[in-house]
Amino acid sequence: MTKRFFPKAAQLLIALVLLQAAWYLLRAGMALRFWETLNQYQPRGGALYLFISGAAWGVAGVFTGAALWLRKAWAWGAATGYFLAAELWFWFDRLALQQAHANNLFVLVLHISILSLLALLLFSPTVRNFYHGRR
Repeated sequence: MTKRFFPKAAQLLIALVLLQAAWYLLRAGMALRFWETLNQYQPRGGALYLFISGAAWGVAGVFTGAALWLRKAWAWGAATGYFLAAELWFWFDRLALQQAHANNLFVLVLHISILSLLALLLFSPTVRNFYHGRR
């Protein structure tokens, strides 16, 4: 049995994907847990939207994290697409479906910081070579 060597940057990338997946799965679980309360207050999109969106992004994150862990050839592209699509969906959800927020500037700066970290990880030579290099 060969021992797998995962660079620290690749480990951090996998952890971030799985952490985001866990966050979305928590969203789905909380939608189920508080289904009646959500239906009573009728948030935009409703409880079903909260459950489906949380479950879909959570499963996609687990799938992406597993692909990164298994070092699939397409995993790097999947991770890049997952983070970009999740970010676009987050802003659509926040601006179109939720009530207005007073802290949009703070959240924008926070997300730019997080995306910068992700870009540094994804495009670092260590991670790119690990997923695209010779096997």
